[in-house]
Amino acid sequence: QIEKLKASVSAAAFASRGDLVIITTFTFLWAFQAGVDAGLTPGAATSKAGMIFGIAQGMALLWSPVMGMILDRIPRLTGVCVAFGLAGIGYSALGQVADPFGPWMLPAAMLAGVGEASAVVAAGVLIGQEAPAATRGTLIGVFGLCGSLGIVCLTFAGGLVFDGFGRSAPFVMMGIVNFAVLAAALRVRRMQLQAGPAGDACTSAGA
Repeated sequence: QIEKLKASVSAAAFASRGDLVIITTFTFLWAFQAGVDAGLTPGAATSKAGMIFGIAQGMALLWSPVMGMILDRIPRLTGVCVAFGLAGIGYSALGQVADPFGPWMLPAAMLAGVGEASAVVAAGVLIGQEAPAATRGTLIGVFGLCGSLGIVCLTFAGGLVFDGFGRSAPFVMMGIVNFAVLAAALRVRRMQLQAGPAGDACTSAGA
C-alpha cells in the first residue's frame, strides 16, 4: 500500500509544482512577446501581461478554499483524480488560445488558474493527511524532491517547446502531463477498489 502512495505522491508533486511554475513563467512571457510584436512599448506589454497573469492567479486564490472543501467530502485519491482532471482541462484550454489578447484568453487563463490551484491543493492534502505516521517524514521528503524535479524538468521542457512549437506549447505540454497523472491516479484507485475495504482504507479516511 505504501508503494502505491509513494507513486501517487511523487507524480502529484512533480506535476503540481510544474503547473505552478509553467503558468507563472510562460503566461507572462507569451503575453509580453505578443504585445511587443503588436507594436506595444515594453512597458505597455508588461502591463497587459501582468493583467493576464494576475487574473489567472486571482482565480487560483479564490478557488483554493473551494477545492479544499471538495477534498474534505470525497476520498483523497478520488480528489486527486478530480484535481488533475481540472488541471488537464485548464492547461489544455489555455494551450488552444491563439491570441493572448483575444476574447478567449481570460476565460482560458481563469480555467488554468482553477486547474493550477486544484492540483497544488490536492497534492498537499494527499501527503499531509494520508501518509502513515511511521513513514510521514520519508513521504514528505519524496514529495519535496519530486516537486523540485518537476520545477526544473518541466521548466526546461517548457522552454524547449516554447521555442520549438509555439508560445502556447508549454500549456499543451502541461495538459498532457496532468492527464497522465490523472490516468495513473485512476489506475491506482481502480486497484484499491478491487482490493476491497482494506485496500481502500488509505484513501477513504477523508471521505
